[in-house]
Amino acid sequence: MAKKIKPAMLFLFVLLFSCHKPNQQTNAIVTLSDKVQSLPEVYKVIDKTIKEINTSQQYDNLILFVHGRGKHPEKAFNKHLLVDLEKDYSAKVIMFHWPSWEGRFAFPTQKARNSAQDFIKVLLAFDQYKQENKTNGIKFTLLTNSMGSIVLEQSMQDYDGRLGLLFDTLVISAPASSAKSHKKWVEKINFSESVYITINKEDKLLGKLGIKLIGKRLGKGLTSLFGNDFKKADNVQYIDLTDSHLAHRYYLHRDLINKPEALRFYNKVLNGLTYCYNPPL
Repeated sequence: MAKKIKPAMLFLFVLLFSCHKPNQQTNAIVTLSDKVQSLPEVYKVIDKTIKEINTSQQYDNLILFVHGRGKHPEKAFNKHLLVDLEKDYSAKVIMFHWPSWEGRFAFPTQKARNSAQDFIKVLLAFDQYKQENKTNGIKFTLLTNSMGSIVLEQSMQDYDGRLGLLFDTLVISAPASSAKSHKKWVEKINFSESVYITINKEDKLLGKLGIKLIGKRLGKGLTSLFGNDFKKADNVQYIDLTDSHLAHRYYLHRDLINKPEALRFYNKVLNGLTYCYNPPL
């Protein structure tokens, strides 16, 4: 059993290629801004981000992004994940960074779970901000990718239900959480108007993770290896992207070339809009 890690102080990091620490292991809020701030300043970071949206012709919504496994936060910059999210979806992005790297063959599930309390603090900061300020029709989206769903899962297991309506859309993309046990924690989500979970039966990385963690991952499908259907959450739309033949990171436009329905889905939900599936004629 992994040793429990004491929750770290939450920081807002300036991640310039030349100055961020490559092996940084604390939880953080990562943006494209030029300031480093501690947890008590997160409210001010949200305020600054909203003001940037209001005064810009480029942005009209906000995405809170919880990344998956990897050498973050530098991976988010080296692979242009944040820059492309902002460009693809006319959004300002705030990324919750958790200690997501233990080596090439490791899956740091305990570190994801240990980050849950800090993530709840971020949600509480959003809740306070939205109660105290008008957001002028700005759309808000929470996006988790891969093992980012485990941060959310543990947060919901610890959640006391006190948040208001924070997000227009919540997208649990390629979730690495267990498929069998997801219904209970997902149905505790009451702070997003719409909730979507993507399924891809061909996702090889989630297949490997299922072997490692002994159990089918939610993003891999809703049926066990023995053909039994897992219970579904009543507050979710399940979006099957298997036919789109995507790899593991689905949401960037560069990965959605010649995948029109998947592109339409993400263009809707990552702009805070409701998605309704329209099968091709």
